[in-house]
Amino acid sequence: MNVRAQTIAIIASVSLCLIAGLGLVSQGAILDGFANLEETHIEETLDRVVRTIDLRQEYLAGYALYPGQCDGISLTMAGEQTEYPEIYSDTGLYEYLDIQYIIVTREDGSILSAEGYDPRDERPLPIPPELSLLHHDLMAEGFHETSGFLKTGDGPVFVVLAPIDATSGAVSFGQLVDDEWIAALSKETGEDLTITLDGNPERGAAVFRSADGTMITGSRLLSDIHGSPLFLLSVTHDRSIYEKGRLAYQSAFIVIAFLAFISGVLIYLFLNHSFISRIASLNSQVQKIKGDSVARDSVYLEGDDELSGLAGSINGMLESLDQHQGRIRESEERYRRIFNAAMDPMLLVAIDPDDNPGVICDANEAALSLLGVGYHDLIGMRLSTFFDMEHANPETGLSIGHFHPLSGESIPVEVSMHTFSMNHQPAAVWVARNISERLRIEEERNLSLEQISHNIEQFAIIGDSIRNPLQVIRGYLLLLKDKPEYIQAIDEEIDQIDGQIMQLDERWLESENVIRFLKRNNR
Repeated sequence: MNVRAQTIAIIASVSLCLIAGLGLVSQGAILDGFANLEETHIEETLDRVVRTIDLRQEYLAGYALYPGQCDGISLTMAGEQTEYPEIYSDTGLYEYLDIQYIIVTREDGSILSAEGYDPRDERPLPIPPELSLLHHDLMAEGFHETSGFLKTGDGPVFVVLAPIDATSGAVSFGQLVDDEWIAALSKETGEDLTITLDGNPERGAAVFRSADGTMITGSRLLSDIHGSPLFLLSVTHDRSIYEKGRLAYQSAFIVIAFLAFISGVLIYLFLNHSFISRIASLNSQVQKIKGDSVARDSVYLEGDDELSGLAGSINGMLESLDQHQGRIRESEERYRRIFNAAMDPMLLVAIDPDDNPGVICDANEAALSLLGVGYHDLIGMRLSTFFDMEHANPETGLSIGHFHPLSGESIPVEVSMHTFSMNHQPAAVWVARNISERLRIEEERNLSLEQISHNIEQFAIIGDSIRNPLQVIRGYLLLLKDKPEYIQAIDEEIDQIDGQIMQLDERWLESENVIRFLKRNNR
């Protein structure tokens, strides 16, 4: 992968990491923020619904105070008037206030009047016992005015109690908390409300989302007039706030991705103009440098930074390399001239791991001529293909063996081997000397010595052969006693001949010693 591709990969990787990191961070910040916002909104909605219920209580409480101020009710409760006035005969009050129960109680909590009427169906309703006993139960607490929910057998009742002036009696208004009451409250608040009877005090306020994630519901536990948990008031919203947040997150993510892409392109263009294209140009110029000779200033790069300095350093390195290569070529040429000028065959041989000669790496002209093979054919072949070693002398470092040319008879050679390290591998220079002529001369000398020894032995035999007849002659001379002058002359001649034979024997002994010396020193 070239520098340009690597740079693109790095920029793309960094951009993707930034996008992913910012995406995760923004997701946690934006979406969680909008989720908290919708929870806050649902809580505020529940607060608003509760305030609406409180306003209803105040509204009914205001109307409940009016009957308590009527003179007819006060006189009846004081005993000055025997009959209870029919102030509620007009059922328009039920319809106007949307109530179902009106109860008037005395000071002791006993019921003075109790009416139940459903204005929707225009039919009377029975009074729940819990509602009838409410004033009596609260009388002992010394109430002044109270309102709230009451659990009855007919369902929850929204009730308001107001005292009657000048007495300790009370007037109670009650609304049955049914589906129509919930629908009216939903219409008034503009919310989708539900009520679920639940007396579990651990439920409390809660917010949960639907399984498909499209709706959010908040609930709050409302207590009755005695403070006991009565039912859960729930409000449900679609998750429009969260969806807006999600759309905002997606839009922000797209903007971030687009900005990251634009930033990556700008960074790449900057790097390409400042570095990548110059590095590519430098690489192209270096790649074009071929051959054994390198021209000066063959690499050029504009600018005054590290890359242009690198180009100058490369030029200096190329110049030094050219000089070094020139010295190497001169050294190789001198080596080749000396190597080929040697009269003795020379081979450069690699050494195998078992310390035996291996592949032939180089050879001079004398070796090629001796083996009768071309240079390129010889290089790479193993030395054992052409050479057999007979024996080696560790003291002198010389070995005797035979070279086997491709054509012709084997040639006896004397080889000296010099080991060294070549490219961190063991190698050796084999210098061979043709000893055919030397062996021939040694053989002829040995033959000559043998012939001389034979001749000397023949001289000894001839001397013995001469002495024997002389002794016979001397014996016959003893028979010639009457002619002493002849005997003396002949005897003197015999002594001279014997003396000469004695000299031959002495020369034979000296020759024998010389022969032994020559044989001993020419082995």
